[in-house]
This record gives sequence, structure tokens and C-alpha cells, in this order.
Amino acid sequence: MGYAISPDPRHEEGFFTRSDQYSFARQGLPSVKINPGVQSADPSIDGATLAKNWTATNYHTPNDNMNQRFYFDSAAKSTALNFLIGYEVAEQSERPAWNAGDFFGTKFAHKQ
Repeated sequence: MGYAISPDPRHEEGFFTRSDQYSFARQGLPSVKINPGVQSADPSIDGATLAKNWTATNYHTPNDNMNQRFYFDSAAKSTALNFLIGYEVAEQSERPAWNAGDFFGTKFAHKQ
């Protein structure tokens, strides 16, 4: 689909542990939070700076509303990716498992 896979650029902010998926991980269920990232398709846009500034000024404030610019094409592509990943997981004959050495798997897998 043209996405690049990259590590969380701001892991210190704990987005995964603040996500809905974390409740599953805490119960021992392998979980993932897929984020479309910060790399813009337009090389003249610094997506990392744009995302950081938006988070600092708009995220969970009264400005976090539908009056902002919304990239419907990007949202549709991201939604399709999430669907395809879910579909692929659902079609497997074995349940998802934690990767060896995964921090969350090591901490929570025993609850499964």
C-alpha cells in the first residue's frame, strides 16, 4: 500500500499505553496500535514538526474538532490498511502470539 514501517518517533509519550488497545495487552492479548505516521507524501511538508505542533496546541483541547483540515484520502487509505491487517489476522489458523522478548508480552502474557 506504499506505507513505510518505522519505529514510534515519540515513544516516550506512551501513545500505545494511552490507546484503547492497551486494555487488551494488559489482559495478555497481543495488541497493536497502527498509526499512519508523520512522513508526508509531500516532501515539502515536515510531518513530524506538524504532528508535534498539532499535539501541543490542539490535541484534546476545544480546537480538536472537525473544523480542521481533514485528509479524507489519507484516512481512507489508513482505514483500508487497518481492515486488511485485521482480516489477515482473522484468517490465520493460529491465535496471535507475542514476539519473543516483547516488553508487553513479557509483562502481561501470563494473563492469557
